[in-house]
Amino acid sequence: MALSKNALPQPTDYYEGRGLTLKGPKNAVWKITRCEFHGGTNTMSIHTLSGGFHCWNCPASGGDVVDYEMLIDGVSFEEAARRLSAWTGGGDAPKRHKPKRLSARDALLLIANEATLIAIEGSRLGRGITLTASDLELVRKASGRINYALGAI
Repeated sequence: MALSKNALPQPTDYYEGRGLTLKGPKNAVWKITRCEFHGGTNTMSIHTLSGGFHCWNCPASGGDVVDYEMLIDGVSFEEAARRLSAWTGGGDAPKRHKPKRLSARDALLLIANEATLIAIEGSRLGRGITLTASDLELVRKASGRINYALGAI
């Protein structure tokens, strides 16, 4: 197997490194944070031992930090593992589960939210405003989440 689970970052370090603030009692296994997928405040639960995550207001969920990396950036399993410095190379990437199927309503809501963000940034460009690297990254992530929604219908 080409994924080295021992090389994965500790879940709390990973999520905090992404700018999330994990809230809850100090010794709690599940912590609450904002959802980067739909922008909700205190709607995502993070399992601090496994890295699993579940949003209570959108269909975002997964079993570990690799799933999160795949979903948030719209990348393959192998690419996510490489980004996390947990890919040992050699052989094909093992097959991961397909994203949870979305209802047509949930998919349209996700696409509408991300399309709105892209339209706002496009409008800024049209007014002659130069987008920062951070703005461009938001547009890239929104595009990845739209692709996720299209694949999960």
